Amino acid sequence: MSRASGDRDIGKLYDCSVDAYDKLYYSEQNEKYKSIRDNINVIGCNFVDLGVGTGLYFENFLCESIYLIGIDLSIKSLYKAYGRGLKYYVDLIYSDAQYPPIRLDSIDVLMSVTTVHHFKDIELFISRIMESEVKHIFISFLEKVFSEDYIKALADRFRCSYWKVANDYMLYCSKI
Repeated sequence: MSRASGDRDIGKLYDCSVDAYDKLYYSEQNEKYKSIRDNINVIGCNFVDLGVGTGLYFENFLCESIYLIGIDLSIKSLYKAYGRGLKYYVDLIYSDAQYPPIRLDSIDVLMSVTTVHHFKDIELFISRIMESEVKHIFISFLEKVFSEDYIKALADRFRCSYWKVANDYMLYCSKI
């Protein structure tokens, strides 16, 4: 399934809306990250967030024993996330989340919340992630873009579970 290109134009779009983004989506996005935190023991984990945005969830999600790498195409969002991440173990990378420039085999938890609708080939992305040694994978899909039948088919194909949270479907794959 193809969607809008995951290129620098997406980053520019989010650069233009960075100031309004948190006001519009704070509650909804925090609910999605809370559902991740509620489903696994996050203490001592190494995370990657593909599409970290402004890091609006940091204060409600991160703690001293979590290391997070955030990847995003919006430089202005990353600057905002940087300010929020100063008191935590956070590294931020300006890059295309569809092609993370890191070794995923050292990551315990991969999250991609409300991002994959921008990817060119979602199923190829998920296949590559599933081939890695990441222990827990959480990918959210906008309900207004993806049907539940599509999410169920992905869950069946990749032996994952899913649930509805806020305006998304959360796909969860565990390798332990």
